[in-house]
Amino acid sequence: MFLMKPLSFLAVLFGAYVLKRVGVLHREDGAAVSRLVMTLTLPAAVVQSFAGFSGDASLLLIIVLGFLCSFALVLPTYAVTRGMEKHRRAFYMLNLSGFNIGCFSLPVIQSLLGASAGVVACLFDMGNAIMVTGGLYTLTSTLLKLDGERQTPRAVAKKLFSSVPFDAYIVLLIMALCGIGVPEWFVTFTQPLANANAFLAMTMLGLMFEPPAKPEYVRQAAKLLSVRFVFAACVSALLYFFAPFDASVRAPLAIVAFAPLSALAPLYTERCGGDESLASFANSVSIFVSLAAAIGLSVLLM
Repeated sequence: MFLMKPLSFLAVLFGAYVLKRVGVLHREDGAAVSRLVMTLTLPAAVVQSFAGFSGDASLLLIIVLGFLCSFALVLPTYAVTRGMEKHRRAFYMLNLSGFNIGCFSLPVIQSLLGASAGVVACLFDMGNAIMVTGGLYTLTSTLLKLDGERQTPRAVAKKLFSSVPFDAYIVLLIMALCGIGVPEWFVTFTQPLANANAFLAMTMLGLMFEPPAKPEYVRQAAKLLSVRFVFAACVSALLYFFAPFDASVRAPLAIVAFAPLSALAPLYTERCGGDESLASFANSVSIFVSLAAAIGLSVLLM
């Protein structure tokens, strides 16, 4: 019975992909679903996670950990890829860093470990969001001296705070630290929306999934993902065995380290002159690896 929930996620994702292939749904529909997730169901899921959460200032360290984990591979990748063409360097810098937490790890962790574990994912995502919403693109385009759009810190901050889920993180965290609980009526009011989050998030990912456009994409994606998930395994072990929290916090941290590649990475890859199709394929494959890792770790850590 334990595997039924994660398997249902996989079924929804695969079902959305099949419906896209037969023409019932289209890839463009993913944009509409994404807007529903980002403006309605994901913020509602965040509310459900924070319901009953009593603020603990020590947990603010998780925000820092989220930022550091998202940033950690940028400079090493910049150094290791010297000698490559700029667009290939940009591909690796943008796709090795950053996590898809709100649309993947949050619903999975809530399902596997409960709503309280979702708070941990939310806090980690606050730090991660600083990088994936523009920080990674700004660093990459600046370090590689790429022509085109530049994102100033002000532009990154504007994009960050225009995100409804991030605003929800901030407001609910401040309320928790001030000892203000989420009103019971609001928890009840947002519950139907929160219940729809996992379904819509997996539908969105299914609509985004693309098979490899070229045979060599499989080899290149495998190279990228092997580095990414070796890094994830190291981070997961460090967070679980050495983070200064109890097991109820360390377990979701260990799982969130295996989150898929950032959903914005293909967009920024294209802006930097990289191969958006390859980035989209690698992103899609990372979802399946992440789901398998989440299921395995939840079995081991429960």
